[in-house]
Amino acid sequence: MHVSEVERGRACGCFCTACNGSVIAKKGKRNAWHFAHDAAGNCATAAETALHRAIKQVIADGSVLAVPELTVEETATFDGYERSASRTLARRRVTYSAPRLEVRIEDIVADSVVTVAGRDLIVEVAVTHQVEADKASKLGKLGIAAIELLAWQLNRDVDWNMLRAFVRDSFENRIWLHNGREPVQRQLAYMDALQHAKKASAYDRRLKSRAVETSAVGVQTNLSPIHVHQWAIDKFKRLWATYGSGTLTRLDLDRKAAGYVARWSEADAAGDPSAYFDLLVEWVREHTDSIVQVA
Repeated sequence: MHVSEVERGRACGCFCTACNGSVIAKKGKRNAWHFAHDAAGNCATAAETALHRAIKQVIADGSVLAVPELTVEETATFDGYERSASRTLARRRVTYSAPRLEVRIEDIVADSVVTVAGRDLIVEVAVTHQVEADKASKLGKLGIAAIELLAWQLNRDVDWNMLRAFVRDSFENRIWLHNGREPVQRQLAYMDALQHAKKASAYDRRLKSRAVETSAVGVQTNLSPIHVHQWAIDKFKRLWATYGSGTLTRLDLDRKAAGYVARWSEADAAGDPSAYFDLLVEWVREHTDSIVQVA
């Protein structure tokens, strides 16, 4: 019970959820209303135990739960190129039925279990400490979806409306302990990362196939090597203004880099010139003696 729901003083007839000792409902005009133990004792977990049980009671009495998003990231390598990709299952509010509290499943006891779309969902409530690694591992082996509400950041003077909003509306302070869809999302993220790595490799092959010495460019453009070099620098600056990020503060291209820049073309970008330009910048920085500084 919330202190506002009971009679004042000992007339409330209430007991502590932690030690089962009698408590007094202090509802005066000067201090915030609160419960206090009737007799002095050493009950240090009263507020935390009450909060834990109150949240479970809200789950038992409710029908809507805010479920957090799940984001996974995977890395793949192809032809020496390493790329990463992520996949996210969006957060959402779900309607549940058949809430049960303190449910024993094999050798663990779940704080609560609800049914969502015909499947069980375990809802753990963490007030003093999170689910330990051993229990989390067992939850994963059970194959039942499980989330944990991280309730320790709630004020100890919350009322029922605040607790209902925490369970029903808040997407913060909750995590997945086990989600059966995670392996598939990880596989999809890996496939995305592999595609990115393959594309980077293909871009690199195009760069290499198009690379020529600056002198050769000079012959084709009827420019001297000095003018070709400056022309490549000016071209790089124009490309940076279109595809680069940040402010280009210093640019020194050596002969090799100038040749790559001179032959760079959006036509070779396979529909993604921004990524193609990023690869050019990466190549210039890592494989030539050029300097590309950005603020």
